[in-house]
Amino acid sequence: MFCRIKGLRFFSLFILGLFTVATISACDGRVPSQPASNLDGGFQIVKHAMGETKVPLNPKRVVVLDNAILDSAIALGVKPIAGAFYDNIPAYIKPQTQGMSNIGLESQPNLEKLLLLKPDLILGDKLSDGATYDKLSRIAPTVLAQGSGWKGEWKDNFRVFATALGKTKEADALLQKYDRRLSLFKQKMGDRLKQPISIVVSKPEEVVIYTSSSFPGSVVRDAGLSRPVSQNRDNPLIQVSLETIPDLEGDAVFLAAHPNVENSDAVLEKFMNHPLWSKLKAVQQGKVYRVNSEIWVGGRSILAANLLIDDLFKYLLASSDKVS
Repeated sequence: MFCRIKGLRFFSLFILGLFTVATISACDGRVPSQPASNLDGGFQIVKHAMGETKVPLNPKRVVVLDNAILDSAIALGVKPIAGAFYDNIPAYIKPQTQGMSNIGLESQPNLEKLLLLKPDLILGDKLSDGATYDKLSRIAPTVLAQGSGWKGEWKDNFRVFATALGKTKEADALLQKYDRRLSLFKQKMGDRLKQPISIVVSKPEEVVIYTSSSFPGSVVRDAGLSRPVSQNRDNPLIQVSLETIPDLEGDAVFLAAHPNVENSDAVLEKFMNHPLWSKLKAVQQGKVYRVNSEIWVGGRSILAANLLIDDLFKYLLASSDKVS
């Protein structure tokens, strides 16, 4: 009898010890191993930036680790259960995200919260999430795109996420509609496509020019619009001082306030009151168009790209398209 009691006491202490170690590991920032997600409904193997991953055929508990990935998922008819975001959920997509959990910034998602949500698929990008890929993969199957879309590679990313979600047909249809809209835009613009345009974002002591290699630059390029020679670069951004405002070439300028600057509207107004600003040709001809930075800068996927096209029709053609 004594041996039985002693054995039970030892077993209880052993279980308590395991619980303590697991708790300390979690508090120390290490994610304990997680049983594989339920693949009983079948799976597919998805190739992505980190290799190949078994993904459930019909994921139900998807978590996204960036605004652009949220854009992609919503466009494909998938509402994630949670997300990590660059700043806030963009206003243009917020109505479709009611009830989603916020697990922190895209650069530092809360892995403990993520674990408790029991996702069956995590979508991210190598740029932000490559360093934590092993930890993420222990929580659920994880698929990472190569980039975040800042460099204009958003269509490649969109296809990766569509494959992981089992929505390749839907993605193809959306990209085909994107192309049809731009074909109509080019047709209506005609020779005016040769007139160069600039994409400018204001900051307190400098301005940022988004080149042909950026997200907005890639959409503008697909639209057939010309860019000043100095803005056709591999680097997606050119940061210049306010004194170089006269170098902001372009027959038309699309202007936005930087999304991560406090009092961004006041900063933008101050920028537009700079004495050198009024000397620009586009300013003098009334061809400066204020646009939404959440769309033009932070969107980086198909819904934002289509809203950007809306602005091209609105400002350069004073019309809208009716492509279905």
